[in-house]
Amino acid sequence: MPPLPVADDGTVGDDLDIAFSTHLTLVVQARLEFACGSAPQRIDLVVARAHCRKNRPRLQALRDAAQAALSRVVGSCGLRRRPLALSTRVGGQWHALWASPTSGPAASLAGNGPAWTTGTQASACRHGLPALTAW
Repeated sequence: MPPLPVADDGTVGDDLDIAFSTHLTLVVQARLEFACGSAPQRIDLVVARAHCRKNRPRLQALRDAAQAALSRVVGSCGLRRRPLALSTRVGGQWHALWASPTSGPAASLAGNGPAWTTGTQASACRHGLPALTAW
């Protein structure tokens, strides 16, 4: 799965699959896959409009929304289903946003912690999820 495209201004590089939007928030649809092989779960990433340019959130705001969503899911299902990868649709195609250390090539570049996957200028930068490092 390709990494998330990033524009020069730090926003997502193409149109996202938006589930809902208001003048205050943008809700982006994402897909969470699990290590146990259970069906992927649809989750919503909620981004404040203050952190967007038109319908494109800044990358850090999308990461923060993903962190919050992952925390909710892990908190609700405990250790029964370990998250493996989080992706979102950008420009009509699924793109990796986050991967656990055991989920493949993006994770192998990340070292010991979970990996954020991005494209263009941020492709070499991997950021862990401090609240979820116990995976």
